[in-house]
Amino acid sequence: MTQIIDPNRRVLPNYLNYTLVTKTGRILSGIIAEETQTSVTLRRAQGVAETVLRSSIASLTSSGRSLMPDGLEEEIDPQKMAHLIRFIQSISGPAE
Repeated sequence: MTQIIDPNRRVLPNYLNYTLVTKTGRILSGIIAEETQTSVTLRRAQGVAETVLRSSIASLTSSGRSLMPDGLEEEIDPQKMAHLIRFIQSISGPAE
């Protein structure tokens, strides 16, 4: 529940949002799904993955924030939130 209400309280490194700017000025945002010596693959919120050659990257910076948006709990009615929490508990076990 805490991660839904305050998604940036504690963000694991593999869920940090990154902004990648290419040398042509294109801006991508997402989590790093894969890194190699020659490329970086970002996975965006929509689940779409995009690979960019390192030679094409002007900058790659972490926002220090989660990809999950703030205020998500305000957009979900209480009944749907209850269903969401039950679903999460069913796949991850009881809350700590």
